[in-house]
Amino acid sequence: MLQIVYPSESCWPDILDLKAIVRNLKLQTDPVQIYQDFRALYEWFRIALPFCHNHGKHEFVEARYVLSLTEGFIGRSLSEDAFRAAVRARNLKVRHERKDLDSMLIKVPDFGRVQEASVLWEKHITQYNRQSSPVISG
Repeated sequence: MLQIVYPSESCWPDILDLKAIVRNLKLQTDPVQIYQDFRALYEWFRIALPFCHNHGKHEFVEARYVLSLTEGFIGRSLSEDAFRAAVRARNLKVRHERKDLDSMLIKVPDFGRVQEASVLWEKHITQYNRQSSPVISG
């Protein structure tokens, strides 16, 4: 599966934004260590949530379920701290934010049709890699 290496500067959210979120959430992690996971999660939320927005009632669901769903899309395991930071950056409604992910609840739309967003996710990866690839002129 294709993966993206996100730049940590000149973008939003950048590493400074993540540092502020980590400080605000009082997470005991190095923002540099979790930045790639954070950006992948942030981008997944950016693509998947609007796609699913009108496809059912928004409900509070276990954060662990949402994390496992995103890991399936992104294709690797992701940091719990990066997940918490991405949820905060996306300004999602949360209950029990300070508890473990099995007890933490996030208000999201019904993900019943989220697999249909896989086309948009693949397009995001392809477009991003095309923009990041060096241009060779001959």
